[in-house]
Amino acid sequence: MWASANCPSAVTAELSCSSDYYDRIGGGSGSVLDYYTCGTPYAPLEQLAKELIYGFQCQQSGSVQLIIDQLDCDIDIYVLDDTCNGNGSGCRAGSTAASTTSDSVTFNCIQGAQYYIVVEGFGWQLSSGGGWCSGSEGNFRLSFATSSAGVGGCLEDCDDGLDNDQDGPVDCDDSDCYNDPACI
Repeated sequence: MWASANCPSAVTAELSCSSDYYDRIGGGSGSVLDYYTCGTPYAPLEQLAKELIYGFQCQQSGSVQLIIDQLDCDIDIYVLDDTCNGNGSGCRAGSTAASTTSDSVTFNCIQGAQYYIVVEGFGWQLSSGGGWCSGSEGNFRLSFATSSAGVGGCLEDCDDGLDNDQDGPVDCDDSDCYNDPACI
């Protein structure tokens, strides 16, 4: 089965470069799909949990790394363009790394463009000796890390104490923040 997510009506939440977003695969907002062709297709292995879909709008053109960690189940992650077409033509990045508690994908984004982050539950437990995940498992955290030298798709968040765009200056010391209300 080819993936065909229902975006944007199925978006669980909008993410930003400063997101540190915790969630759990469970009911999901999409449908149970066999696989997305963004990553390595594992057909005919069935995905046992519904995927979750998040929106993300790029702040500036550049490379962005999306990190998924604190996994207790085998979870796959994909980045789709504004078509939200998961059968290959809309795929920007994907990872189906198995048996890992953290993973990441890096994609190039265009300022103002809409992207969809798909988190898909494969269903295999990473702790307690394996087995299929139950309803209380499938936990994860999504966050962003931009590329080096300030060329990433994320701008500086002016009041979080972090160098979000990784160009050296932090918060109000960064030129991205000179006119930000937090710094005036």
